[in-house]
Amino acid sequence: MASPSTDRKRSLAQIHHELGIPALLSSPRYVKLLLTTRFIRLFAYGQTTLILALFLKALNVSLEGIGLFMSLTLFGDVVVSLLLTLVADRIGRRRMLGFGALLIAGSGAIFAFTDTYWILVATSVIGVISPSGNEIGPFRAIEESTIASLVHADERADLFAWYVLLGTLSRALGNLVCGWTVTALENSGWTPLESYKMVFLGYSVLGLINAVITTFLSTKCEEHNRKTHRESGTEAAPFLDPDSRDSIDTDRRSESSSTPRLSFVQRITSLFPHITPESRSTLIKLCLLFGVDSFASGLMPASLITLYFHETFSFPPGALGTLFFTTNLVSSAGNLLASAVARRIGLIKTMVFTHLPSAICLTFIPMFPSVYPAIVFLVIRSLLGSMGQAPRSAFLSAVMKREERTAVMGIVTVTKTLSQSAGPFVTGIMGGTGLFWVSFVVSGAGITGLATAYSLCRFSPETEITLLEASPRTGGWIRSNSIQTPNGRIMFESGPRSLRPWTVNGVMTLNLINHLKLEPEMLLVPKTSPAAQNRYIYFANQLNKLPSSLTGAFSALRLPVMQGAVGSMLLEPFRRRRPATIEDESVESFLTRRFGPNVTNNLVSAVFHGIYAGDIAKLSADSILHEMYRNERVYGSIVRGAIGVQEILLEDQILRGMYTARTGRLLNSMHGTSIYSFKGGMETLVKALDQDLRKQDDVDVRTGVEVTGLRYNNENEQIEVLGYEAENNSFDFVISTLSASKTAALLPPNTADSLFETKSVTVMVVNMFYDKPNMLGYSGFGYLIPKSVPLGQNPHRALGVIFDSDAMPGQDERPGTKVTVMLGGHWWDGKSSFPSEEEGLAMAKEVLQQHLGITETPAETMASLQRDCIPQYGVGHAGRLRQVHEDLMDKMGGRLVVAGNSYGGVGLNDCVRSARDAAFGVAAGKRMTGLEKWAFEETWVSKDL
Repeated sequence: MASPSTDRKRSLAQIHHELGIPALLSSPRYVKLLLTTRFIRLFAYGQTTLILALFLKALNVSLEGIGLFMSLTLFGDVVVSLLLTLVADRIGRRRMLGFGALLIAGSGAIFAFTDTYWILVATSVIGVISPSGNEIGPFRAIEESTIASLVHADERADLFAWYVLLGTLSRALGNLVCGWTVTALENSGWTPLESYKMVFLGYSVLGLINAVITTFLSTKCEEHNRKTHRESGTEAAPFLDPDSRDSIDTDRRSESSSTPRLSFVQRITSLFPHITPESRSTLIKLCLLFGVDSFASGLMPASLITLYFHETFSFPPGALGTLFFTTNLVSSAGNLLASAVARRIGLIKTMVFTHLPSAICLTFIPMFPSVYPAIVFLVIRSLLGSMGQAPRSAFLSAVMKREERTAVMGIVTVTKTLSQSAGPFVTGIMGGTGLFWVSFVVSGAGITGLATAYSLCRFSPETEITLLEASPRTGGWIRSNSIQTPNGRIMFESGPRSLRPWTVNGVMTLNLINHLKLEPEMLLVPKTSPAAQNRYIYFANQLNKLPSSLTGAFSALRLPVMQGAVGSMLLEPFRRRRPATIEDESVESFLTRRFGPNVTNNLVSAVFHGIYAGDIAKLSADSILHEMYRNERVYGSIVRGAIGVQEILLEDQILRGMYTARTGRLLNSMHGTSIYSFKGGMETLVKALDQDLRKQDDVDVRTGVEVTGLRYNNENEQIEVLGYEAENNSFDFVISTLSASKTAALLPPNTADSLFETKSVTVMVVNMFYDKPNMLGYSGFGYLIPKSVPLGQNPHRALGVIFDSDAMPGQDERPGTKVTVMLGGHWWDGKSSFPSEEEGLAMAKEVLQQHLGITETPAETMASLQRDCIPQYGVGHAGRLRQVHEDLMDKMGGRLVVAGNSYGGVGLNDCVRSARDAAFGVAAGKRMTGLEKWAFEETWVSKDL
């Protein structure tokens, strides 16, 4: 019996053999040099392929122009490859490889120093620029033919596998290095175009290095220095049937007879090799097969795939580099597997059984509304697609005669490239004529509508977009009122007044700000400021400061509002989890079960007054506290879930990494920031979006247009927009950013009626400015009022007070004290009438007098009633959205998409995320509703991944 160590040695030896390592190590030195040039060349291709389409985009080349560029590049490669490979054996393989390397160097130099489109086209046609990241030019045909001549037939499959593997690995490294180099350069202040040119300069240097390496190749690589006797028929034996083997063993004709003096034309013609009729028949069949396949794959070469991920999913260069580095690593694994698989099932079956699933995976990439399924299919496609390359090369070497290999491989490569060259042009025409992208109308021009239209412009720049808004202005609830006084400007915010930067959605908003170049307009509030350190809750007739540090936590325990909080926290891990039959409940019910009534009513209800102006007895725990609610179900405790493995939704994790990389420089400048706004108020963001959209030729912004109905036409699969008086009021997609109830009112009866159940609350916002500075007696962000405060202590049903002078210092020119009082919310549910602005101002003054003892008359005031401004996610919200998703897919054909604060978050950051998700889905022509988040199973991963 063999010992365990012997078994291990045998297993390692078997793996060693299966991977083809002995063939690689024992190969001649010149084979290793050819593999080295292949590695360097594909590294260069990997770099330029990643940014080629982005480079052209940065030069303002249209989709048609990009498609034409790709097609002409590939067509030029057909001509160059055909000429060079046919004459390579006569002129010299080493010379051809050296000449091709110099073409790489020259092409890179021209791209680095020229911006003229047609010069770039001419350079790519004559020179060597790879749109797909795959081999172009004469290199592969010459190198594979040379390798086949230098090694034994039994070793070819292994060496060709390593040949493909090293190319794939180097291309992966090229993707990675290029992506993060461009990102680093952009973060250092370089423009994208300058960064791309630096990549092309490096491409030129790599071409020169390869040209030098080819000078070290031996004359043994040349075909005319090889013996001309017939190779053994066993060369093809492992791969072909007996009948096929007979044709390979056919005697080769002797051409030793004397040749008469040739004319110039005859001398040129004599450079081209003779291909026998037997080989010609096989060659024609192979060319037809590979030609059809290459046309299909050419519709979406690697450069256009990078552009698709960049425009559709907002992948920055660094993330693109990482993505394609990963896919190329997977391809490398496929190359190694291919050799072992081919030994067992044969070369032809390996090619067929891997290629068809690979093509199917490619078609699935654009069919999903979220990024990670697209990545999954891209990775699978890369694995399967790579497994057919080495078997194909070995098969061609087996079925063709030695002296014909260079020409035959060149002709096959030319056929593939010629077929592939039509693909990008067809794709570009589809993009430019709207067949690839479709027409959109966005209903509602609040922050969600504006951000949606802006994202559509970036994802689908050739598409016509119509933005409709009923009011005379865009921006929705975001309104910054600049009050000019003799002593300087005062800024009153009627809506949102600050943003948090560090959540996933917050980083997306920063990316939007970065694109709009608004960084100089930003006001940053550090985490060390009073606004970040001091936040209060009004309880028991006093302001209770919430703890902001461990030291502050101990002193806060004596405050009335913190009564029983510590004990509730300590007991929470030992409380029973909810029954499995409970899918949702109110926030009040959930947190009272976990922490008791004091924490829930005195602390939590105040926080929810500040965010939702809502009643925790009605709001949904599953929809608003989704992660906490999941932690109870999965871990049996909120606390245990919070201190255990930190998890995040997979899509959020991907988007966090992607947008963090893209917004790296701006994020770095915001280190230590708690919240931020703008010098001109939050409406700065709205105005920048509005102005940018109005500059776009394909965007039509219409205010004062009230949509009265939406009707789906089953015949043309478009939605008619009623109330929009235009020559054509039907669109491929409608994105409604209106409130849920307003959207429901536009639909035919019995269509998504559950949307009516999402109610909204009304809030009175009262801004007041006092000339006396620091008059409040407190410094901080402000205070919130819980529902447990008796009516006598809060007779006007205030929700909270914001100390604006501390919350956003530097926004006002006039010295003094600015505060905002918020009234109403859920306390006004069921009211048929609301206080007037004068009544609201009087109520706000009385709140400040009762709570803070302020009796002075404000110098400047403004009151605004915000009717139905904040949606309320009632118990069962998620279940209703699942039903709405089904209804819209069934009755509106997946052509109506909803977005905005009625669904997945009421904050401005949430609206930007909702806009982005809707835009990238429909820009790819996907049928969707915007509610897929609730319709499909979630995938959670560790935050550390």
